[in-house]
Amino acid sequence: MNFLPGWFPGGATKAFPLVVGTPAIFNTEGAAEAHTIPLPSGIAAGERLLIFFNGSGVNQTPSGWTKIIENTGTGAGDLCVFSKIASGSEGASVSVSVQSGSSVNVAAITYRVSGAGDIEGTAGSLATSVPPNPPSHAASWGADKNLWFAVGAASRAGTTTMLSTSGPSGYGNNQEAQTPQAIPSARHLMCASELAYEATDTQDPGAFTLAATPTNSVGGTIVIRPT
Repeated sequence: MNFLPGWFPGGATKAFPLVVGTPAIFNTEGAAEAHTIPLPSGIAAGERLLIFFNGSGVNQTPSGWTKIIENTGTGAGDLCVFSKIASGSEGASVSVSVQSGSSVNVAAITYRVSGAGDIEGTAGSLATSVPPNPPSHAASWGADKNLWFAVGAASRAGTTTMLSTSGPSGYGNNQEAQTPQAIPSARHLMCASELAYEATDTQDPGAFTLAATPTNSVGGTIVIRPT
C-alpha cells in the first residue's frame, strides 16, 4: 500500500522536530581551557541536545556527546557543533574543553529539540572580513519535515560589538551569544537561526547580517530529521 508523504496509517502525521524551551546563552568573562556551558532547563529523556560553540582549536568532545561538525583554524572565530540524545539526567551544565594547553574565551548557544531523529551538517571555510555564511548541505536521507539550523561563528579584534541584526533570509528565531569584552585580544560571537523546511533535501542559507565587520568568521549548516 502506498501512502502520501508525511501521512501514516491511523491518520497520524509526521511532525517537524521542534525547539522546546529557551536556548541557553553562554558568554565567557575570561579566557580558560575548560568552560562550563549551561544547558536549557527542563530537559526530558529522548530530546536531542545541541551545543553551538565558538572557540579556537576546539577538539575535545564532552563525554557522551558526538561532534557533528568542526572547523578550526589558526585564529579565533572557529565553529564546533556537539549533539546527544538526552537521558534526562544531564543536569544544568556540561564542561567543554578547548584544545589542550589553550586558554581562550568562547561563546556558545545550547538547544533542546523534541521529535528529533538523525542529525548531520557541513562546516564552511574560515573567512576574513565578511559575516558568517553557512554552506550548502543536502540531507543524506532526502526531503522530509526537516529542521535546519544556520549557524555562524565570528571574532573581531578590539572592543566593537558584532551582534547580528538578522539571520539568513527565511530563517527565524535568531539567537546570539557574544563575549562581553575582548579577552585575550578579540570578541567572540556565536549566532544561530532555524527553519522548518520539507520542499527539498537541500538548504544553502545566506549570510548573517552583523553590526560590524568581523576579523574572522565561519558558517555551518545543520539538519535534523524527524522521528
